[in-house]
Amino acid sequence: MSALLKTQTATYTDFDLNFMPHPVTGDIGRVKDVEAVKRSMLNLLMTSHYERPFHPEIGGNIRDTLFEPFSSFSEDNLKLAIIEVIQNFEKRVTISEVKVNGYPDQNGYEIIIMYYIENIAEELAVETFLERVR
Repeated sequence: MSALLKTQTATYTDFDLNFMPHPVTGDIGRVKDVEAVKRSMLNLLMTSHYERPFHPEIGGNIRDTLFEPFSSFSEDNLKLAIIEVIQNFEKRVTISEVKVNGYPDQNGYEIIIMYYIENIAEELAVETFLERVR
């Protein structure tokens, strides 16, 4: 008697935050796997404490660093805040490196996060520019 073994990999899905309807079904679109995890990380970075109803602990107050003077100390604080918020609230990700480069002339920081998703062997990166808008 042979047993049929089935390997199942985790599939991550999330809403497409553009809220564009699917052309056939008319439902809100979805993003899957790597793109879903990437968007989750970016959402965590842009969320401050007390912004999510019933979960005031979620967030990292990363935008607050934009109103501090630009220095290597500010870059290090920002890097530590990014690592902390992702380690605490995104359990699917293992961070390998975070790079933060300040651009005082543009009033912002370039953020590059190198990471691994569980069940995916390749190293991935997410890049964003955090800037003041007011």
